[in-house]
Amino acid sequence: MRKSDEANLAKSLLVGMSSDQVLSRVHYVFDGGSLLHHIKWSKNTSCGQLVKQYPSLVTQIYVSDAVIVFDGYNESPTTKDHEHCRRNNKGQAKSPTLVLSQNTPLLFEKQSFMANESNEDTFIKMLMEEFQEEGTESIQSVANADLDTVAVAV
Repeated sequence: MRKSDEANLAKSLLVGMSSDQVLSRVHYVFDGGSLLHHIKWSKNTSCGQLVKQYPSLVTQIYVSDAVIVFDGYNESPTTKDHEHCRRNNKGQAKSPTLVLSQNTPLLFEKQSFMANESNEDTFIKMLMEEFQEEGTESIQSVANADLDTVAVAV
C-alpha cells in the first residue's frame, strides 16, 4: 500500500487560485501525528511538562485558532492499520504499556513509547485535554485522521 501524498493534493487544489484568494480562505488544520514529532523529548521529563509544550508550539509558532486532528486507535480494522504496522516494524523496541498521569516520568525514547498504541492513544487524550484548556480545538478521529482533516479544512 502506497503512502498518500498530501503535498501534491494541496497543489492540485490550489491550481488556478491567486495568492489573495488562498490567503482569504486560510484555515489552519494540523495533522496531530506529525505534530507529535516536532518536540524533542528529554528523558525523565514528566508527561505533564511535555504535554504543555505542544499547545505553546502551535500558538506561538503557528497560529492560535488552529484545529489539531489526531488518528484514532480502536480495535476494529481501519485504513491506518498498514501504516501503524509499517511504523512498528522498523526494529524499534516497544515500551511497555504505561499508566500515564501528569507526573509520570517518560523513561523511554519517543519512538519506543509511541510504538505502543495504548501509550500513544493515552498521550493523545492528554494532549487533547491540554489543547482544549488552552483554547485550541482538537479532534481524535475514529480511525484515520486524513478524512477529518480535509472535512475540517473545507
